[in-house]
Amino acid sequence: MRRMGHQVMGFLERDDARMIVRLAMRQRPEGDMLEVGALYGRSAILLGYLLRQGESLIVCDPFESHLRGGLWPGLSRTAFEENYLRYHKQLPDVRQCRSSEISVVPGSMSLIHLDGDHLLDAAQADVDRAIPWLAKGGLLVVNDFDLDARGLAEVARSTTKVAYRV
Repeated sequence: MRRMGHQVMGFLERDDARMIVRLAMRQRPEGDMLEVGALYGRSAILLGYLLRQGESLIVCDPFESHLRGGLWPGLSRTAFEENYLRYHKQLPDVRQCRSSEISVVPGSMSLIHLDGDHLLDAAQADVDRAIPWLAKGGLLVVNDFDLDARGLAEVARSTTKVAYRV
């Protein structure tokens, strides 16, 4: 993780990465994983290391096709794929779209990492869509809820009252 943190831009902090690994190793049921909001690939690379035989990782991000591209220098699907392939032999299932456009089989995801749009309505919609996609005992990880992302923080706090584990 130390080496990756210095070479791939992103906001996944070392402590957060450790927490995700610990939870996934102890509690994650069988099933695929979903990453919503990949940026340059830092957290997707981590999730790729957690894949078990027969599992897949789906990555959803609009990359350069969204306004966000102007905020992050060099952000593109190509940059994400190059970063990911520095650490893994093959790419995940990359879907270049907004999170509102993705669909997965209900109950099929063992872990969903949400780090997409941080505005209240979009973040709430991501959580609402994600919960039915989780397998029994699946993990929902909401990133950046402690930053100045008021919408995401509000959604994360209200979601913890319901359940992260289904």
